[in-house]
Amino acid sequence: MTDKNHILRYGIGLENLLVFDFDKTIQENIEENVEKFKTIVGHDHDDIRDIVQKFQEYDLSSLPIVDRRGVLVGRITSDDIYDIMNEHATDQMYHLAGVDDDAEEDEDIFKAGKARAIWLGINLLTAICASLIIGLFEETLRTYVALAVLMPIVASMGGNAGTQSLTVVVRQLALGDIAQHDAYRTIKKEVILSLANGLFFAIIMGFIAAIWFDKGMLGIVIALSMMINLLCAGFFGSMVPIVTQKNGY
Repeated sequence: MTDKNHILRYGIGLENLLVFDFDKTIQENIEENVEKFKTIVGHDHDDIRDIVQKFQEYDLSSLPIVDRRGVLVGRITSDDIYDIMNEHATDQMYHLAGVDDDAEEDEDIFKAGKARAIWLGINLLTAICASLIIGLFEETLRTYVALAVLMPIVASMGGNAGTQSLTVVVRQLALGDIAQHDAYRTIKKEVILSLANGLFFAIIMGFIAAIWFDKGMLGIVIALSMMINLLCAGFFGSMVPIVTQKNGY
């Protein structure tokens, strides 16, 4: 509902219109319960992600759009927003896998392959760096063969924990559940969960390693490695997607 200057004043939903007292004017009905007809609005300069968040937060079917003076310039319906939400969610999932949305939809196989190759190349470099670090302890690994047996278990658990945090955070970002002001809360939650799981599995794996190879100190080393690995996985798995989205990637 707008005034004579086209400035938006109230929002009247169908459910409100059905229970109006038809012996009174619209204005009289509204004045009986003004707060009930205060409407949620979007502005023509708002970021589309803020609009999506309003739809999710207030469960809207449509949202009026006003300019800086409050003049009604149009509306956005839920159908439009759901399309944007699906596109945003798809984009986030592609980023999680390191592929490009536009390249994947293109018929050019070379373009899609190039986009994937860049991500695989980055992963190759990180794998080489990890191997170089392991190579620094070559003599230790030769002396304690048990470390070579147990190391893949610790690495695998860290990878799985990181994937869990990454998937949860990417999904929340896609749905607009994480705002800029509560990014710290999200990272803190994932770190606490990873620390709790790390402590739990560190105890289990520590006992297994100590009994398996009959070395108590080895069990302590593996337990500490497991806990630190899962803690780092939770931290980076939650921080990386938040940082990349903040920087527009």
